[in-house]
Amino acid sequence: PFRVESRRSRRSLANIHANLAGIETLFTAGSDYGIEDYLRSLDGGAHLADQFIFELRKGQQQTLSLEALFPALQANNNLQGYQELLNTIQRLTELLDSKIAAELGISTGLNFNDGD
Repeated sequence: PFRVESRRSRRSLANIHANLAGIETLFTAGSDYGIEDYLRSLDGGAHLADQFIFELRKGQQQTLSLEALFPALQANNNLQGYQELLNTIQRLTELLDSKIAAELGISTGLNFNDGD
């Protein structure tokens, strides 16, 4: 439990929720033309966009339904909900890293040759 992000402020779930909301905003671009719109314009892209948005919103809902992470881990309470959230985040990562990136023809890795 002591390795959990933000354990002292007990904002881990709020931080995860905010990150998922930020990713959704970046992906959809609100009412503007965004990554989602471009993906939907590609053959088979609409299904990927739907999957990704579904998992994003599911993850956001999961963070709202769970109690503070650190006390639950420390007490070793029923951790099934946290495991389900982790699974959702892993599905999002897989969708982004392999399926969406491939469909868009981009790489999600770092470029080690750019001088940074």
